[in-house]
Amino acid sequence: MAFRPGNICHLEIPAPDIPKLKAFYAVVFGWSFAPMHEGYECFDAGNIAGALASHLEPSQHGSLITVMCEDVSASLQRAIQAGGRVLQPATKVPGGRGSYGYFADPCGNKVGVWME
Repeated sequence: MAFRPGNICHLEIPAPDIPKLKAFYAVVFGWSFAPMHEGYECFDAGNIAGALASHLEPSQHGSLITVMCEDVSASLQRAIQAGGRVLQPATKVPGGRGSYGYFADPCGNKVGVWME
């Protein structure tokens, strides 16, 4: 990945239970993980690098990660099947710009999904 100044280049998802979240995000988004050091598992989410970080506390407050998907409803259903819960069902944006929804992962992090 080549990043330029001002690009968002990395994100960390709080993960007090890394094995649980690895399995969850593998089902929901097809992500694969590589250990970096104890309590830190890296993943590649396209144009941004990320990691599950056990030293961070889960929260539904603060920055929000939103992931592009092909189908918001299907992504939310996979989140439920993998142990998450829907916070907001698929919602169309006025003007036909797209749809979005939110779920909480098994550790309580709020994550958005978006499709155009």
